Amino acid sequence: MITLASLIADYGKYVDRDLITAIWAENSHDETKCRNIIHMLSGQPNPENHLPVTPTTSEDIWTNHSDILSQDSSPSPSSSKSSKSSSRNTSARLSLQNTGGSISKPLSGSETPGNKGSNGIEAITSLKTLVEFLAACFPECGRDYLETKVRDIFVTQQSSDTLQVDPIEAIDIISNSLYNDMEEVETLIYQQKISTDGSSNSGDFQRDRNGNLRHSLVDSTSSTSLAAIEAKYTVDPQSKTKRGKNKSKSKMDNGRVNGGGSSTSGGDNAWNEINRELDQLCALFPMLSTGTVKSTYHKCGADFDNALLQLSAQAEKHQSSKPRSGAETLGQTSKNKRPVSPSKAAHIVQSLQEMFPDQDTELLEEAAAQSVFDISIAAEKMLALISQAEAAAASAEKTKGSQKRGVKWQRADQLSNHKVVSAASVNSGNQQVIDKSVHDVFTRIPLADLAGGAREWVSGRDVDPAYCRKKSEELIEKRNELYTKAAQAYSRRNSQRNHSGTALYYSTEGHKCDARARVWRMRAAQATVAAAKRNDANVVDLHGLSRAEAVALALEEVNSWYVNLREEQLCRSTKTIQPLHVVTGLGNRSANGKALVHPAVVRALNDQGWWFEEHPGYVNVYGSRL
Repeated sequence: MITLASLIADYGKYVDRDLITAIWAENSHDETKCRNIIHMLSGQPNPENHLPVTPTTSEDIWTNHSDILSQDSSPSPSSSKSSKSSSRNTSARLSLQNTGGSISKPLSGSETPGNKGSNGIEAITSLKTLVEFLAACFPECGRDYLETKVRDIFVTQQSSDTLQVDPIEAIDIISNSLYNDMEEVETLIYQQKISTDGSSNSGDFQRDRNGNLRHSLVDSTSSTSLAAIEAKYTVDPQSKTKRGKNKSKSKMDNGRVNGGGSSTSGGDNAWNEINRELDQLCALFPMLSTGTVKSTYHKCGADFDNALLQLSAQAEKHQSSKPRSGAETLGQTSKNKRPVSPSKAAHIVQSLQEMFPDQDTELLEEAAAQSVFDISIAAEKMLALISQAEAAAASAEKTKGSQKRGVKWQRADQLSNHKVVSAASVNSGNQQVIDKSVHDVFTRIPLADLAGGAREWVSGRDVDPAYCRKKSEELIEKRNELYTKAAQAYSRRNSQRNHSGTALYYSTEGHKCDARARVWRMRAAQATVAAAKRNDANVVDLHGLSRAEAVALALEEVNSWYVNLREEQLCRSTKTIQPLHVVTGLGNRSANGKALVHPAVVRALNDQGWWFEEHPGYVNVYGSRL
């Protein structure tokens, strides 16, 4: 007899107990179906003595199997017509006997005791028997739906005369097909309920987009309970598509882009994806049991990122609970007292350069020295130095208007303090989706290309620079959290073998956030420059930008200005040149009070062959020397 305690005892190490209890509460009236659902979630192979079937009615159960065999093998010639008719009708019915996990059914036609599947269970050779068998396993599905599925899947693969179907294989195939069609079926039911005339007599079958015949009626109560379980403990195909997986299967439909609707990827692909992610999590956390990894993954609703965070916390608690030996503590103390070798110092600086590619080497070396060359402390020191630099820049931005400067610098000050009219609202539909193939962190794109893309994006819509900076700050904050976690995992890589993979994951996600933050910062810079050019088209303000961003933006604006200048000279036949005024700043807001943007811009303009005049805090560009 199947009970809740027996299910927990059999599958408790593979499936979470709360999940088993919830499934039992939903399907307590059908114990065998409840066991089948839990067995499918456990990912374990089907045992030979397990029968995933349930008899539907009492008249389908055969209690005297030997009598049936004797009737089929040696029929009496003196039997009456009524007995023959009764025997034929009885043989046509499905005979299921749930005793000891075996199937008992009459043998007719080509069905012999030797026709067995790979699991040791007799193969089903009758189309009607197969439909009755599936109806017992899936009572929530309509009979017409199952008949259509059987004809589409099994009859097309092999002739009806030589039909041999393994019962367990049939259950797996129909389960995957039902999972794939559940969303479409529920959509049809919802459309029937909200129809104005309220009639549902439009036919038991409807044509889908591919022209296949689909049944549109499923028991509402059963489908609702089944959908609730799947929505809580399985993967939604649409969520997989949002994360970039199975995207190619849901993009095109008859040569056209499918703008709406549900994903068309098969249910078997979803289960393969779940198993692949579970294997990755088990490889990342070998110190945790397989049951813990699977239960945590299902608790998170098959969300890989959320499960990774929770498993990382569990792994840290698991490792911290182990007491350290005295020899290990003494070895660590003596190790800290030893002088640091130059090779280790260079390795720490190189690791910081991978985490913070936009920062100067001097700042990285300073953070490494302050941390006594510990990567975890060095990352925290680096984040603190970056925060101090940003705070100093913000305070200098507030007080720079009160400082007395020359006429030329006052002109630059006015240009940098221009007022930008904020957009009333930023429509989410106008936001451009960043192409992951273009902004891949492993193939660093030139900042010049990034500046050009940002300029085109800003020119096509009304953009508030403050909004872009806010988006960039949010991504930078998330990046700093990921870098901190990567540094903590990296520092424990020797004692915990799993944290090497965890550190790589956090570092990769941090690089992705950094790439997106640079895109939004470049958009904010382009929006600021565009707002200044509304008053004066020959002014480029580089205040508030990093050295790399300022150089890329200056070269982009100079090239655009020069192309427009040549077109005007050809059209108007004039030789007067109005220079491009590039405001670079004096460097008062930098960390050491030394100008960094100005010499970098001058060097880039000189290398590119531009004709310009250098002044304190700004540069006037007149044309090209080439």
